[in-house]
Amino acid sequence: MKTKNFKYILAAGLVCCGLTTTFSSCGDVLDEQPRSQFDPTYFNTKAGIEGGLTSLYAHLRYFYGNGYYLNSLETGTDEYTYAQSADGNFKDADLSGVGSLTPTSSVAGGAWGTLFANINTCSGVIENGETAGIDPALLAEAYFFRGFDYFILVQTYGGVPLDLGAGEL
Repeated sequence: MKTKNFKYILAAGLVCCGLTTTFSSCGDVLDEQPRSQFDPTYFNTKAGIEGGLTSLYAHLRYFYGNGYYLNSLETGTDEYTYAQSADGNFKDADLSGVGSLTPTSSVAGGAWGTLFANINTCSGVIENGETAGIDPALLAEAYFFRGFDYFILVQTYGGVPLDLGAGEL
């Protein structure tokens, strides 16, 4: 008798849970506010431009804070040779015959994406900085980083597309 009652209670509970789950849903659409990406309106305010200027310094860590950028430029030359590394990335890029460099194993394209994103941020700061009342010395930092990033691109890849802010951000 107790087992029979337990089965009915369990079945009724499962039916109630199923109906509750089926018929109780949210009809509102989620309105997201991006917090980790810049959009063009971000650079219309003084706080946005100052945040953009701060982010210009963060990209330096990509180049000088780890070995991947130097690995993509120096490994395989007479300055570096294959040695042990945690993930074996130095072996792939070594040109002494130890590694096998392929388009998927190389990190040489990392500078391309990182620097052009930073150049885009520089252009946003430069285009909107004067109207937002930013100090000319701070705008000079954006000009410097844009030139510095293009310098690294030219040193790494040769001729690269030059965009000085004429396009959209």
